[in-house]
Amino acid sequence: MTLALATDHPGWREDPHRRQAVRLVEHRGVPWLAQWDGSGLALRPLRSTDADPPATSYTSAIGLPHHPDIAALVAELVPLGTILRLTNPSL
Repeated sequence: MTLALATDHPGWREDPHRRQAVRLVEHRGVPWLAQWDGSGLALRPLRSTDADPPATSYTSAIGLPHHPDIAALVAELVPLGTILRLTNPSL
């Protein structure tokens, strides 16, 4: 399965040479470090917590909508395979 990370949030910082991306997120009052290594996302709390990590969502290329108004966007996303997104409303 091909997996790609959506890094459209301005908090993501990328190192294209090492195929890594990092971001800090707050979840339930705890800062979490999100690290993408090109194949998976690791979430690590930066202080002790019993809370579950922030939610992630996966969207398969098969699940993308088919509508003429977004055909160009869908055509760009399909080759990426499944899209992983770290859901966090904090800017």
